[in-house]
Amino acid sequence: MNLLARRAIAGIAAIAAFVLGLWVDQQVHWSWLPHTPSDRWVVAAAFATITATVALTLAGAWAEDEPTTEHPETPQPPPTPGSGGDHIEFHGQVRARNVLGKGTLNDHTGQDDQ
Repeated sequence: MNLLARRAIAGIAAIAAFVLGLWVDQQVHWSWLPHTPSDRWVVAAAFATITATVALTLAGAWAEDEPTTEHPETPQPPPTPGSGGDHIEFHGQVRARNVLGKGTLNDHTGQDDQ
């Protein structure tokens, strides 16, 4: 789908969200909403504007996201030991002191043995 069509869909979604927001606010009659018709239209327009803004933000992000047409890369095998790279290997046990000065004996799994 090309970019123009995706943007058109995002615009239509925003308009639909605005109309739906106006309709919902006119149908809902809560005690804390204003009761005069002119005030209700102001609240409904504000609610519909917020709804349309959220819809346009989400749909616009979708519209501007370019789909990938590349094939996923084949996974590379893990490096063989001793081949270099950015890793550290521990063999055996390491005795270390923590901040409190208590010595701990740690194996390569990170579990403490006393």
